[in-house]
Amino acid sequence: MSEPKKILFVVDTLAQHGAERYLYEILKSIDQSKFNCKVLSTYPLNDSNNYYLPLIKELGIEVETFTLGELYPHLASNLVRKIRNSFTYRWLNLTGRKEELKKRAEAELHKKLQGYDLLSILKIEVFNRFPNIFSTYSNSVIHLLSWGIQYQENPYRLLPNKPYRFVTMIESQKEHVLEADFEYIKNPQ
Repeated sequence: MSEPKKILFVVDTLAQHGAERYLYEILKSIDQSKFNCKVLSTYPLNDSNNYYLPLIKELGIEVETFTLGELYPHLASNLVRKIRNSFTYRWLNLTGRKEELKKRAEAELHKKLQGYDLLSILKIEVFNRFPNIFSTYSNSVIHLLSWGIQYQENPYRLLPNKPYRFVTMIESQKEHVLEADFEYIKNPQ
């Protein structure tokens, strides 16, 4: 039998919202003998946004978090981690090396995205938080769970120029994406 495909589902939080429910329904239905799934939350989980956390863990699926600006996620002590983070931020800001902070945070996210057969990004908003990072992976899909009319600005307008794979449950949303004004993408098909 072949090795199960590794899928990383990337979502903002695990709160009791539509995208998170969509993720949970996928995870409940997926054949774990064929797919090895993991979830990455791009915000720290707390009592107000972790509704699906215990339900996903009951399925035997690991959940990991990424906190933008967290430079020492490997440190076990929360207090030590906060002190080192705070000191590093202040020192690098004081010495005029803000760009180094951004690069270190992006490097941490890249580490979490490595080694998967598929990066399944739930919502264009999640992609748009880290477009320069996610666009470097050719093995990603973006689940469209919102309508363009929900946004004040076109959410596809500033996507980096490369091919994208979108997933939608709504047939008419396909036409909406194709009609969207992709400012930098020459051929959105």
